[in-house]
Amino acid sequence: MFRLSSPDRVVVDVFGASVRATSGDGGRLPVGMRPVHTVVVDAGHGGKDPGATGRGGLREKDVTLAVARELRHRLEARGFRVILTRDGDQTLSLEERTARAEGAGGDLFVSLHANAAPRRGAHGVETYYLDKSHERHSMRVAARENGVSPRHLDELQRTVAGLRVSEVSEHSARLADAVHGELIGGIRRDYGTITDLGVKRGPFHVLFLSDMPSILVELGFVTNRGESKRLASSFYRDVLAESIARGLSRYRTRQATRLAGRTQ
Repeated sequence: MFRLSSPDRVVVDVFGASVRATSGDGGRLPVGMRPVHTVVVDAGHGGKDPGATGRGGLREKDVTLAVARELRHRLEARGFRVILTRDGDQTLSLEERTARAEGAGGDLFVSLHANAAPRRGAHGVETYYLDKSHERHSMRVAARENGVSPRHLDELQRTVAGLRVSEVSEHSARLADAVHGELIGGIRRDYGTITDLGVKRGPFHVLFLSDMPSILVELGFVTNRGESKRLASSFYRDVLAESIARGLSRYRTRQATRLAGRTQ
């Protein structure tokens, strides 16, 4: 149970039976000891919250849902169990998204978003993971995706500092590196050039509330002429989904190798 502000509220997480791997006494295994089976895919925004709106009226909520649905198919083909936080045009709070992720016994959490900026020339793909520290750019992006003003983010960080950020952060960083590397490589291979904005750390609310390795992927800028045209293309969305799926498979393989090494 913890407090959040803007608006002021108390969040109480209540967990029942879980399908997640457990230790011998029935408790949850530490993050680093869990095999990867279930991926929770979060299509950002939705319903009354369109997210960013770009050129030609392209809405972030439509882009993220389309990529999430395609990603589900590609992950299921690779043997993953996949949970979508939303499979339609639904309005969900950030707490509801992470509650669904935890209730499903997720092993990995991937939140999909599309970027926006006042400067129309801004473009590129970037991936975030949760860390106690943050960068100035991360604060701006996080404020928009969290739906709160930047001045509230420091307070948000202090509020959740008691959560197991340090434990999850190491694994989230590995997950971000695996997915981002495949994402950039896949786009360049199958579609052409893309600006690599890198892997960053940020105070994203949707990542704070999860105790599993979690990342947030900004798929491109809907406010950029070229990228908005790409994001509206089903072919490009397929490339994004396939690349993310490859990254998640890469992380799963590495995790399985580490677990096998510990048991020898």
